[in-house]
Order: sequence, then structure tokens, then C-alpha cells
Amino acid sequence: MIALGQRLYSEVEVTPTSPGTGPMYWANEYIQAPIVAVGLAYDDSLVHAPNENIRMADYDKHVELIQALIGSYEVK
Repeated sequence: MIALGQRLYSEVEVTPTSPGTGPMYWANEYIQAPIVAVGLAYDDSLVHAPNENIRMADYDKHVELIQALIGSYEVK
């Protein structure tokens, strides 16, 4: 995921977890599979505010990231 992000973005931030990702630790413990959460925001997104927003260019780039992620599942 990090490598995919680095291909599309100039900067990639990796953090172990955040409150908005939900109970990912417990899901991972149960299914024993890697889990990742990717966020879509910028400094002025006003996350969880009544006027939370994203930029359409960021949305389009995020779609590319998810397409690349799904494409990476192909059997090689």
C-alpha cells in the first residue's frame, strides 16, 4: 500500500492507527490478515465538521489509488 501511494502522491503518511479507523486491531486478530485504512482529506477538509469537504481532484486521485490496490490483487 505504501508503494502504491508513493507512485500517486508526493507524500505518504503512515500511522499505526487512528480513532476513525474503528476496531481494526480486533478484526485483524480474528481473521489474521493484513488490514489497511486509507484516508482522503487535506488540511482544510474540516473532518467531522458540519461543513466537512474534500476536493474533487483529491477524490479522483484516491480512486486511482483504490484501482491500483485492486489491480495489485491480480495473480502474478
